[in-house]
This record gives sequence, structure tokens and C-alpha cells, in this order.
Amino acid sequence: EIAAAPVTEDDLDYLPQEVGSGHVEIPGLTDQETLQEAAEAEQQMPELTVEKTLHFTESDGMQKPVQSDILMHYSMDKSIYFATLDQYKYNPATIFSAEEGMTVTACGKVTSIFENEEIGKAVTLDLGDGYEATYGQLAEITVKENAYVNPGETIGSVAAPTKYYSAEGSNVYFALTHNGDPVNGEALFH
Repeated sequence: EIAAAPVTEDDLDYLPQEVGSGHVEIPGLTDQETLQEAAEAEQQMPELTVEKTLHFTESDGMQKPVQSDILMHYSMDKSIYFATLDQYKYNPATIFSAEEGMTVTACGKVTSIFENEEIGKAVTLDLGDGYEATYGQLAEITVKENAYVNPGETIGSVAAPTKYYSAEGSNVYFALTHNGDPVNGEALFH
């Protein structure tokens, strides 16, 4: 039998610590910087948007953007008179008379929000199957790009008319296109 030499404290390679005084680090869980970075990354993640497939045919019809009369009809086969401009020209849109502040409704997926001299602030929506609708002369736009707008939802309100429509008065500009070509949307309103 071989006798084992007794083990002394000098033989051990450790620093004595009190029980429970040791700090265990688990990477990704206890590292405070990692926790902070994870929280910041989560805040910066974009909202997930569910892509919807939109379908539109002219037989589906549409709601008017405002409940009012047509001020200037769509006309791409003959020119019509624009009082403010004091000239005849083609009109690729339907212009509705409307009081400032009236709500403007629409539906589709918002593809762009823009502003130009002629129609002021405007919103273009994808209706599906190559159809797009542009609504102009807007104020207080309530939608964001890539948002889906359900039928009858508000997209903004009627603005004061731009200088191109000062004689006609406040209005809503509505243009419908199919694969980029103007379409007469007037027969679609129900």
C-alpha cells in the first residue's frame, strides 16, 4: 500500500473567497452593455408589415373621396376650360368641389406622399392590378407610406386651393391610372 501524502493549503492554486461572494458572468445575460445594446436594437427594429395582395377591377367601383359634386370632369378626349389658368386643356383627373377641412377618404396601399405646385399635398395609393389613385389638394395627411388604408378611411382633409385652382375654389383632385395611363374614374363612383 502506498500512503498518500497529505494535501496542504500551499498545494492548492486558488485565492480563498467567502461563500457566495463570487460573481459569475454569463455572456449575453449578465453583461450590462450587451443587455443595453439588445434593448436599443429591439427599439430600432422596424414594425413588421404584412403584405396584402390587392385586387381591383373597374367593375368593383369606388367611393368618392368626398361627398360633393364634381367641379371639373375628367376629359382626355377634348380640352376643357380651366378658369384660373384662363385656358383650355385636357384633364386627366376628376376635380370635386369641397370645403376646406372636409375629410378625404380612400383605400389601397400608400405608395407615395408628395407635394407639387399644381395639386399641392397629395397621396398616391396602389389599388391593385396596375391601378393607382392620386388624391391632391390635401391638408393634414393622416397616412404614412406603405400603410394600408381600408375603404372609407380618412387620408387627410381638404386644403385651401393652390394657385392653379384659385378661381375654381377649394377642391379635391382625384386621378386614376391603369399601368400609368389615365382612366376616367367617374363612372366607378357609387
